[in-house]
Amino acid sequence: MRGYMFSILVVVAAVTIPAAQAAQRSESHSTGARDVQVLANLDVRVLATTVLDVRPDDVNPATISNGASRTINGLTFSVGLNIFNEGPDAAQRPAYGLDLPAGLHWQSGQTDPECTFTTGAANCRATGPIAYQDGAVAFWHVTADAPGTYVIKVHVASPTPDPDISDNSASASLVVEAKVLAKAAKVVPKRPKAGSVVRVRVLGITAAGDPIMPTDPACKGSIGRKTLHGAAATKPGSVTCAYRTPRSAKGKRLRGTVSFTAAQTQIQKRFAVKLR
Repeated sequence: MRGYMFSILVVVAAVTIPAAQAAQRSESHSTGARDVQVLANLDVRVLATTVLDVRPDDVNPATISNGASRTINGLTFSVGLNIFNEGPDAAQRPAYGLDLPAGLHWQSGQTDPECTFTTGAANCRATGPIAYQDGAVAFWHVTADAPGTYVIKVHVASPTPDPDISDNSASASLVVEAKVLAKAAKVVPKRPKAGSVVRVRVLGITAAGDPIMPTDPACKGSIGRKTLHGAAATKPGSVTCAYRTPRSAKGKRLRGTVSFTAAQTQIQKRFAVKLR
């Protein structure tokens, strides 16, 4: 099973398509005196991560427990599924799929011999078996054009009988938040004098292209071992910290951080300037 990464902007909604259930057939082999049934217990979980290049060793941190939720910071991310075979035998060519809610979309024109894509689902069949104590992943790159909550459903089934089908489907809620952008801290004036008020501004605080109001601003600064506490002022899209510097600080550096929260995201910008 392979992973594929797609990206396209779409309209947000919260509609999901029920997971498909694949039929299973009995499978057995002879041991002479009696037939022993071959069994493969498959387990599937939703995979979601903001890391677009998903590698096998990245999968476990990206896997979400059934019924749980995860906050995704940013409108572009990867969704998929993680399958594990608890055995005791190999699972022959499992069928697997992901139901995509309206508001997320795979890139148009993508094809793959393992999968059939529709607007709201990817239904696939593995090219080979999944061995006992082995797993497989599939993922797709998607993008939303606005924040929202998306319910992702995944499912798996194998022709090899599964002794526990309760873990053959899973769902997870993705709380997608707009990625917050902010420009680097800018010192005004560029060459401040010791004994003057130095202002440090962070501009361009936006989410989904719109200015947002920062909250909980904190202005920390220091000159050598002396701590300076700045006064903060905020307005949509910006934070300004004002530091009153001592005259004795001529030739020394004022260093510090401007911190704030925007769209539930904590941001910190560092600065340093030499006083003349």
